[in-house]
Amino acid sequence: MVLSTHAVVGGALGRLLPGGPVVALLAGFVSHFLLDLIPHWDYQLDSVIKTSKDSPSGSDSQGESLGIEGNRVLSGRLFWRDVAKVLLDLALGALVVWFFFSDPQAVLTSVWWGAFGAVLPDGLQFLYLKFKPRVLLRLQHFHQFVHSNHDFRSRPVAGISYQVFIIAVAVLVVKIILS
Repeated sequence: MVLSTHAVVGGALGRLLPGGPVVALLAGFVSHFLLDLIPHWDYQLDSVIKTSKDSPSGSDSQGESLGIEGNRVLSGRLFWRDVAKVLLDLALGALVVWFFFSDPQAVLTSVWWGAFGAVLPDGLQFLYLKFKPRVLLRLQHFHQFVHSNHDFRSRPVAGISYQVFIIAVAVLVVKIILS
């Protein structure tokens, strides 16, 4: 899923669930993995490359391939172009969350914590790919495990339409429940 979809679903959960920002953050975080179970489309990050198992960054000290741990993030123009893509994606999600879920009488903090929790796993994945902190290794294995093996990468129109549908459902559910 793209970050916009995650953010909107997390924001919707934050708007609907009682319990405040901590509950919203946790619900958004869990929703990320549930959404990643669904086959989906996402854009390519050109600065993330898979390294071979023969390279030092693609193997552990015993020379075994580590899967996602073998990926790395390049610096330079590709990295900054990817940063622009991600920021545009986040901004689009934030606009949808603000437009559909803002209510002067509601506790908006929960909406934003839900949206933040929903995009946090991908942010942590980026930190892992870039800096390789061992503390995030188990989370990355789990993230890869739940991530759908079937994607719409070769069918972007269908994949984008599917995510727009998920966003529309999240917005409609909130509007119906709160009306």
